[in-house]
Amino acid sequence: MKKLIVILGVIFLMLAFCYFEGYLDFFYSLFQYPLQFTHFVAQKLFIFLKTVIFINQLHQENIALFEQNQKFLGLSVKLAETQRENNFLRQQLSLEPEEGLGLVLASVISSGQSFLINRDIESKPIILPGNILVGKTEKNGRVKLITDPRSKVNAMIQETRTQGIIRGDYGLGLIMELPMSEAELAKGQMVITSNQNQEFPQGLLIGRVIDVSKSDNQVFQKIRVQPLFNPKDLEKVFIINDF
Repeated sequence: MKKLIVILGVIFLMLAFCYFEGYLDFFYSLFQYPLQFTHFVAQKLFIFLKTVIFINQLHQENIALFEQNQKFLGLSVKLAETQRENNFLRQQLSLEPEEGLGLVLASVISSGQSFLINRDIESKPIILPGNILVGKTEKNGRVKLITDPRSKVNAMIQETRTQGIIRGDYGLGLIMELPMSEAELAKGQMVITSNQNQEFPQGLLIGRVIDVSKSDNQVFQKIRVQPLFNPKDLEKVFIINDF
């Protein structure tokens, strides 16, 4: 304790001596600029670190906002798709016949060389809203379109009730061959499934007549029919599970 008091006393005497002799100004001037420089550097470093922290906080906030926007975007897309599906269902329900059809909604997986849906229901008609015939289900979700050359459907001209068989023209359209009759056939007439069908309900829309020609022997007429759908545009279809 005595040593500490002696040391403090010596320091006090030295400072007093320097003050009265003018040495304090010398030491102040000696350390003034280094101290000012150190203060300047420390101030700039503090501002830099504060800016870095602010930028990092802003970056984190931007990430959070981006994730939130992505979430809202996903919800918006999902809502739009749900609304589209609801409109699709509402459209068919408003046009469905009074006796009703046992309908199952299906999504189109592929509309390329093989037309596939996400339902494995075999040997059932496929339609669109408005009772437009698309084809018939096969195994493993495959669909044989009415434009397929293997497809044959008993059909009739709606306006004249003339009956015949309609088949696919290798994906290019539809061809209907029927015996010559006195009924006048013309472009624009509608073709529907007939009451001779066991595989399809009567009255499903098949297509519209675009050309009428007669064979050389004048026994049969060949009618070209345009289907009422484009396979590449289809996203949802209905399976008639019961009729």
